Amino acid sequence: MQICKCGAVENTETEKIFSNGTKHIELRCKGCHTHRGYKPQGKFEDFSLWFGKHKGKTLMQIYKEEPSYLDWIYANVAKDSMKKKIEEVLKIGIAIEKK
Repeated sequence: MQICKCGAVENTETEKIFSNGTKHIELRCKGCHTHRGYKPQGKFEDFSLWFGKHKGKTLMQIYKEEPSYLDWIYANVAKDSMKKKIEEVLKIGIAIEKK
């Protein structure tokens, strides 16, 4: 639990849609309405792309349809957070294939 500088501990949640189409839940202090950040998104395998030929598809859908595209994203995307999501999807995909 985080305590705001105004002393409040509760937040309001508002859905925000960014220009790239991604949706996030913004957290604001109920007391002073200060921006407190964004709520973490759901499971990494539910994360969907907002760009490219697979726009709107989840990483797991892309893995099933064209796993080489995930390799391309991994090699060409600088953000570590995206790379971690791809690594997790690849681990799950490989584990499923071994069964």
